[in-house]
Amino acid sequence: MATTVKVLAKELKRTAPDLLEQLKAAGIEKGSEDDSITEKDKTVLLEHLQKEHGNADTGNRKKITLIKRENSEIRQADSAGRTRTVQVEVRKKRVLVKAGDKVAETPEVEVAPEKVATKAAPVKHAISEEELEKRAAEATRQAELLARQEAEMKAAEEVRQKQAAAPEIEVEAKADDAPAAAAKAAEKKAQADKASKI
Repeated sequence: MATTVKVLAKELKRTAPDLLEQLKAAGIEKGSEDDSITEKDKTVLLEHLQKEHGNADTGNRKKITLIKRENSEIRQADSAGRTRTVQVEVRKKRVLVKAGDKVAETPEVEVAPEKVATKAAPVKHAISEEELEKRAAEATRQAELLARQEAEMKAAEEVRQKQAAAPEIEVEAKADDAPAAAAKAAEKKAQADKASKI
């Protein structure tokens, strides 16, 4: 099926009169929208447009760089149990290179290997030594605080267990006044539970 000016204009998302003007400027004489266009006409038009817009050497390009960006969100819980949403952007860079003279015949491209630096440059940290020391001190302070909180929780648990055991002993000692003693013991136990929860 031969391509007409009208079909090519639709593919290029241009109006047919504009395409006819560009064809005329490129030296291709087409009179109407229904005239057919050959592959040779298309290449001549492309070369003309490249020269006109300053990209005449695009055919000699040796490599193409593709940059792909992916955005995602990560939910992260902190030590207090609150969740935070963190925006993450991953950037991937890929360089495609022609495989030599044979590529002029076939339009295949391959991934170029990344260049490895021969000299090991000294690593520059984004964070200064002073900031690293501050962060280390903060981490040790957090660890000490956590240990202190655990010790306080254990002590509070032991006190609660002693308080819970004390009413049971009193109940056994006053077995004669069972109904009244049981009510008092239950009341003391409820108060101890309330105190430990607070």
